[in-house]
Amino acid sequence: MTINYKSFPVGPLQCNCTIIGNTSTGKGYLIDPGGDAERIL
Repeated sequence: MTINYKSFPVGPLQCNCTIIGNTSTGKGYLIDPGGDAERIL
């Protein structure tokens, strides 16, 4: 099982968005994407 983690600023206030994913299952979490969820996914 491999877990990937990435955090980066999004939106006009540059709040941190975090993606945590399991490459074995293809499942993950998108945390605090602001108004950019559609673009990030």
